[in-house]
Amino acid sequence: MSKSDGTQTLEPQRDALFAAGIDPSRIYEDMASGRHDARPGLTACL
Repeated sequence: MSKSDGTQTLEPQRDALFAAGIDPSRIYEDMASGRHDARPGLTACL
């Protein structure tokens, strides 16, 4: 999720998952830009 200063944060999504009772060990994250195709979190999830 992009913030107004152009940086990105995953906090809102992470907070929603925790609030829904999702086990943290089942949460995978990637911080990516449109320039790079590597998604290590997606690879680990699959």
